[in-house]
Amino acid sequence: MYKYINIILFLCFSFAAQADESVLCSEKECYTMVNELGEGAFGKVFAATNGEGFPFAIKAYKHDWQPTGVISVYNDAQREFQRGQMLNHPNIVKSYELFKSQAIPNFSTYLVLSFVKGQILYETKPKSLTRDQTVNALNQFVDALRHAYSMGLFHLDLHAGNVMLTDTSDIVVIDLASFFTIQEIYPPAEANNALMAFDMGGHAPANEGIKEVKLKDFFLRHPELKVQPQINRVLNKPMFAADGMPEMDYTLYDQTTPPFLSVYFQDVINICEHIVTKSKMDRNEKIELRLNLRRFALEYLEDAQEKLDVPIENYFDQLAQLLTPAPSFALGVNRQGH
Repeated sequence: MYKYINIILFLCFSFAAQADESVLCSEKECYTMVNELGEGAFGKVFAATNGEGFPFAIKAYKHDWQPTGVISVYNDAQREFQRGQMLNHPNIVKSYELFKSQAIPNFSTYLVLSFVKGQILYETKPKSLTRDQTVNALNQFVDALRHAYSMGLFHLDLHAGNVMLTDTSDIVVIDLASFFTIQEIYPPAEANNALMAFDMGGHAPANEGIKEVKLKDFFLRHPELKVQPQINRVLNKPMFAADGMPEMDYTLYDQTTPPFLSVYFQDVINICEHIVTKSKMDRNEKIELRLNLRRFALEYLEDAQEKLDVPIENYFDQLAQLLTPAPSFALGVNRQGH
């Protein structure tokens, strides 16, 4: 008898604790946690609603994630928040708020994101998209990555698990932490010792955070890009600081950028192909489009190897033209006027 009473009391206290934890408040807003969407090494993602009932996704970061030593995740969370603020695009997940709270045990930092109602591209069934929806999804994806590039950002983890297809067949690129600048990928040599301390076994610095882990994973997937970058420092002109002492103004030219861009553009094309596989287009049309996309990637690779001065934005523009309105136009990159 007492055993059952104790069990009932334990369950009641557990449910009460969960109810207390289900409401999370920042200085601006209170959110009701609805359910857990996923979990990773650094935290969890929850579906939530605000006081007006609008849906959001909340990424909860653990207090400290420590492989060998204690590190703060707040800087990583702040970086992710800032990426979401910079990338103001309808087909890229958006960040709304970053705050700290001790309301939920084991978590201290929370990032509020737009809620994407749909599923990841990997889980989308074949023949889910009409031809028009396929063309629209392709254009949305390319435009999102072209926009990110215009902001100086590259998504280093492009795969079908980081691209979502909404219930209205729109594309949303997720995982803001994977957007990197070229300076973060290849920092100047004097600031590069810790980051490029990967040995041939792929080991990273002991105090790695989210950014370091993502960079390590990227270079493990593309070991040919892990070579210490050769950066030429070109003096433009002397500048003067507030104390009157001269400061040198350097422009950094990264000789590794062309091969990196070739790999990146191939990743973009791979996702485009994956979108095509979800289409209801007839078999021959899908094959033709996929072949055209591969040929387009090879054109960029050949141009890069031949060191032709064709900016990658030209390829994004040409790719967008290829996909609008009919995705079976002949391919060819405009090499004029750049």
